[in-house]
Amino acid sequence: MLACHKMTSGTILVLGAGVGRESIAPAQRGFLVVGLDINRESLCVGSQQAMAKSLRLLFAQADFLAIPIGLTRVDFVFMSGIMYSSIPGRQQRQAWLRSLRTCMNEQGLVVLNFLTAREMETRTHRFIHRLNCWLTRLPEANQSYQLGDTCSQSHFLHAFVDEAEIRSELHDAGATVDQLRWHEGCAVLSWRS
Repeated sequence: MLACHKMTSGTILVLGAGVGRESIAPAQRGFLVVGLDINRESLCVGSQQAMAKSLRLLFAQADFLAIPIGLTRVDFVFMSGIMYSSIPGRQQRQAWLRSLRTCMNEQGLVVLNFLTAREMETRTHRFIHRLNCWLTRLPEANQSYQLGDTCSQSHFLHAFVDEAEIRSELHDAGATVDQLRWHEGCAVLSWRS
């Protein structure tokens, strides 16, 4: 991704840094890397690995939904795993994406990973979707339910059902989709005019 988009220097914010897999590699290439994760133990492992390789990285424990960047701006944001899909509701995901823009330099890029739905055309999934649509009509139900919403191990996830859905969501949030790799569940975004 770095080479494909001619990313050669700058500051990278890695959301969901975990044990440092996505943080250490760009730091070895000379990037200034800030790794953010909510799991303190994982960050300690990442920090130890970085120190063992004599790399200077900053790891911070925080929730990616409330990025504590302040006045500093970054050149690139990398969002690992299926974190974007864990934000419940299209409007909430779009609002978060718009807020991300405030911590980025003007020419910054976001590498965003997302979950794709693999088996939405089965009878079981069609039945579940119809049932969920009916449930949304009940008082105090989740009115923002979308096809692809699911719960896995007590965590909300939204699996995008097709390329048009993710493109529309990102575009309507004001982002430019520079690249979309649907089968890999990955998009590169900017806010260039």
